[in-house]
Amino acid sequence: MMAKKLFIFMLTYMFFNFSLGASETSKQYLIKFKSHVSQKTIDRLFKQIGVEKIKFIKQISVFKIRINNLKLFGNFQKILNDKIIFIEPDYKIKAFNTPNDPLFPDQKGLENINASLAWDMSTGASSVLVAITDTGYSYNHDELKEQVFVNQKEIPGNGIDDDNNGFIDDWHGWDFAGDDNDPTDGHMHGTHVAGIIGAKANNDVGISGVNWNVSILPLQFLTKDGSGDTSDAIDAIVYAADMGARVMNASWGGSQSSQALEDAINYGFEKGMLFVCAAGNDSANSDLVASYPAGHESPGILSIASSDPDGKLSSFSNYGATTVDIVAPGGQILSTVLDNKYGRASGTSMASPMAAGVAALIVSANPALTVLELRNAMLNAVDINGDFEGVVSSSGHINAQKALAQLQNGFQVWPSQITVAVGKSFQFSAYQGQGAVKWTVDDDKIATIDEKGNLKGLSAGEVVVSLTDANGNKATTNKVTVHSTSPIPSAPGCVAQANAGTGAEEGSFNFFSIISFFLPFLMLFLIKIRFLK
Repeated sequence: MMAKKLFIFMLTYMFFNFSLGASETSKQYLIKFKSHVSQKTIDRLFKQIGVEKIKFIKQISVFKIRINNLKLFGNFQKILNDKIIFIEPDYKIKAFNTPNDPLFPDQKGLENINASLAWDMSTGASSVLVAITDTGYSYNHDELKEQVFVNQKEIPGNGIDDDNNGFIDDWHGWDFAGDDNDPTDGHMHGTHVAGIIGAKANNDVGISGVNWNVSILPLQFLTKDGSGDTSDAIDAIVYAADMGARVMNASWGGSQSSQALEDAINYGFEKGMLFVCAAGNDSANSDLVASYPAGHESPGILSIASSDPDGKLSSFSNYGATTVDIVAPGGQILSTVLDNKYGRASGTSMASPMAAGVAALIVSANPALTVLELRNAMLNAVDINGDFEGVVSSSGHINAQKALAQLQNGFQVWPSQITVAVGKSFQFSAYQGQGAVKWTVDDDKIATIDEKGNLKGLSAGEVVVSLTDANGNKATTNKVTVHSTSPIPSAPGCVAQANAGTGAEEGSFNFFSIISFFLPFLMLFLIKIRFLK
């Protein structure tokens, strides 16, 4: 009994000495007494120890008090040890972390991903490198100039490849279309994309990006007319991976399949880079008519469909139960454009950087995640919606708050819900599993899973994946759907089509690019890519 009292005394002593603060002369607390303590006794104690009773919350039997004399209060713990249930500070609570940027209230897309709730956990980090393969971007824009990547290993303007990476004076990225060190945007598409990911926030200017702080690596391979070569896209992807980018955004694509491009994406995955790309704007089922690069089977790809301001699938957006992964806001998105201005645009080109921005937030909160864990964390960070079941593989819309909150939830299977095509595989992640883990499925006629969490769909149906770690902790998925429809590969040498829209003034710019035609023999050597609009 004596030991118990001493323990309580020490805890209380530590609480008051470290929580109250020696310099304070008055502080408010919430206190609850045990049921046997009478009101008469409480009043006598408050008077005896110099406590002012501010109010009594009858419904939960809690007093709000003010301590006016901390010296007199020194005997508080001795008197009340056996009389109180708890005492705690009347903590200050602040509004959700919203930026002071004047146009933030007009950014419906950020509201639709619960950005303000997410920002209470992380607003991003300049240490996280996000690459944008696009038309470049205006890194002198007031919202973007502090976010541009700076290659500290290069001495700008000395004409020397100081870091020996094969690129001279690549101080702020590279222009692979012009083969020079100036990836300045001459179109505005890349600038719009960059602002969605990381327009500087809380600076009393313009808008907020998904990340208030981030390093954006501009890699231009699309020219002023919005087109570019596959080989330049590949060079940009490899460059970004070698520079340590954790996330890449690709708001471009078309109907052609390129093994070389897929190899580059896989190279990025091996180097720890997640490839986030636009699903396309053809209102098409990508499971049946594939769009690339979203349609490639690399584990490093996350394909993004677009939602309108009401959270519904955009009418223009591609979709696919197994080939498109997540829905993100892409309708009427306000972001940065050329000449230090702002404009609205619609397209999966806008949805992709919205998702890429959330991926960067996740990395800022837990840089130790592997790229596979990052991909699966994104797939797990969705609000499941019946309208999106059979529409995207995750069956949900991205939620930035959920993306960060899940990092604190302990042992989990990521993702908790996914759709896999018959004959295809998907690798799950065991988040915070201890030691060797064991994977099982509840119906091995529908799917099998190996010791690495790699599931293979065998026949149409639903299974539950279970996971047990070395300490006996268990976790399960919600449901895993094996889908009977597989994507139909496109013919080699198809022509690329674009998918994005932006305008210099506020308003909707949602239009499809004109398909460019090339001579068949020429296409054996060169594939054209256009941004997705």
